[in-house]
This record gives sequence, structure tokens and C-alpha cells, in this order.
Amino acid sequence: MLFITNRALEQSHRSRSGRKVSFDMDNNEPQASVFFCETGKNQMTEVMSEGLLERLRTSKCEEILVYIHGFNNTPESAFAAAKQLQDQADAHDTKGRLLVLPMIWPNGAKPGIIRDYYDDQDRADGSAIGYARILAKFLAWREQHQDDAACLKRVSLLAHSMGNRVATKTLQRWRERENFLPRVFRNVFLVASDIENEALERGEVGHALVDAARTVTVYFADDDLALRASKVANIRNQQLTRRLGHTGPEDMNRTPSHVFAVDCNDINRETDKSGHNYFAGTAFTHMLFTIKTGRVDLNDGFVVPDNHPRSVRLLANYPQTLDNADTGATERQKLAPTTRRTRRSSSRRA
Repeated sequence: MLFITNRALEQSHRSRSGRKVSFDMDNNEPQASVFFCETGKNQMTEVMSEGLLERLRTSKCEEILVYIHGFNNTPESAFAAAKQLQDQADAHDTKGRLLVLPMIWPNGAKPGIIRDYYDDQDRADGSAIGYARILAKFLAWREQHQDDAACLKRVSLLAHSMGNRVATKTLQRWRERENFLPRVFRNVFLVASDIENEALERGEVGHALVDAARTVTVYFADDDLALRASKVANIRNQQLTRRLGHTGPEDMNRTPSHVFAVDCNDINRETDKSGHNYFAGTAFTHMLFTIKTGRVDLNDGFVVPDNHPRSVRLLANYPQTLDNADTGATERQKLAPTTRRTRRSSSRRA
């Protein structure tokens, strides 16, 4: 699996194609250097930026999904999550048209949900420096090869938990440095997002995510225990706003028309009791529909929170096959016969 990292290596900072590398697990500080690598059986190898981009160009994949993990993750757990996403994508599409590309940023990975939380916030912010350089390299490479259709593959982003902060700060830094922001991503998926719930509104910290994507889909669950702990931690840090991954956007009417909200209360405990790590499974099936068709699945067959036209509630019996991604509302209804519509009060700041 190809990956990109700004985590410290045990080896020299001087890159060399083909050298064996390993992470320095005693150093959790973001590095100014960025490394383009591949992980295989019991070893990691540096392939350099040119090598990684060439591998993407010649790959049979048509779509690239950049995956940014959350806080309290070791590289091994981040790779395992990326592999889970890749395996699920391959199971839905045996032609291998989607390639998952993880970005490994340094965090404490200590036991407990909120231990080392504040340090990880700083590491997320510090990672923006190196990741903005990656964006610059990618855009320059694509500009140089604009006549090569293989270099214009669609790129989407899946950011989980504090990975949303990494993505937000990266795009903010790019905009501040270049004074513009290109539409890099076809789709952005924000899962269990550990940023403020008004962040996607114009003038707020996460609006760069909106400007950089064709569609932005927020997956949230109000019984996400990790984000409840995050809210407590941020109150102690004098940030009194609820988290985007806990309530969804504070007011959908104040978000741009290409922002969508998916309530995951029915499916967010598929993987663990915290209700936080649900980016695979049913939620990812919903994302794959968007990646394949270019539209967010808002057909009948789901509970619609607040009856807002850009909000749905994802049910546990959401279709588990994408053999026909153009399945219409009637077929969706057959697959989700227990559907009901409800109204719920909109979220508010704490």
C-alpha cells in the first residue's frame, strides 16, 4: 500500500528511492520533511514523490481516496483502517477502480480517549505545513501532465475525527500562502469530525474544505462517546462549540448547497462501543455510491432529520451492494421497507 507521511523516521531525513525505512515511535512531532513510501510484508520502502505519482498514473484505478486518520492512532492502526477501506472497495468493485491512499500524521497514540488530546491538536496543526507542500507537488505534477488523461484521475478525501483538523489547517495554509484555493477534490467525506459544528459556514475555519470540493458530506452521530469527551476537553480549552461529528452542521441553511449531512445514529456502533470509528461498513458503502455516481444518495428510503432536503438518516439496512449504483428510489424503498420520516429539533451551539 502506498502512503504519505510527515512522521519522523529512524533513518536520515535525506530521501532516497528504494531505501528501507521505519518510524521513530519515540518522536511524535510533525516533521518539515514529507516522505512518500510503500508498506508491504514486514517492511516499508521509500518510493519518493515522483515514484508515487507515477504509480498512481499507471495504476488501473480511476478514483483515488485520500484517507486521513484521527487522533490516538498508531501507524499500524491507520494502515489497518486503510486496508479495511480498500478491501471493502474491492469487494464492491472487483476491477479495482478505487485506490485508498493513507496519510500518516504523528500523534501520541496513548491509551485512553482524551489523554494527549491537546498535544495531538498541536500536531494536527503542525502537520498542515508538510501536507500543504504535498498539495503543491500534486498540483504542479498534474499541471505538467495535463494532456495525459491518466494524471487527471478523480481524487476524493475521507477525513476521520481529528484528521478533519489536519485537512482544514492544510487547506487554510494553502489559501493563505497562494491566495487562492483550487477545487482539488471531487468529494470530501467528513466522518466523526472533531471540528466546530459551524465550521463549514462562510467565514469559518472549515470553509476551505467546502471551496476545495465538488461535494462535502458530513457523517455524524450524537451518541459518539469520543466526541463527547472531545467536547469536554475543548470546554476546558475555552472552546464552547459542539463538534461537527456530534451534531452535524449547526444550521444547514447557512452551509453552501453542495454540503450534505448524514445522521449515523443507527449504524455508528457497528465496529466498536464508542460509536466513533464507523467510517467503514455501512457509512463507507454510502460513500462509495457518491464516489461511483458523483452524487450523494438522498433517495427515499431514509429518515430525513428536520426534513431538510440535504439531510438524511442512514439506516442499518442500507444497500450493501453497488452492482447497480443507479438504483432508483423505488428499489431503495424495497431494500429499506421500515423507512419513516421524522422531524427533529436542529442542533445548537452549547
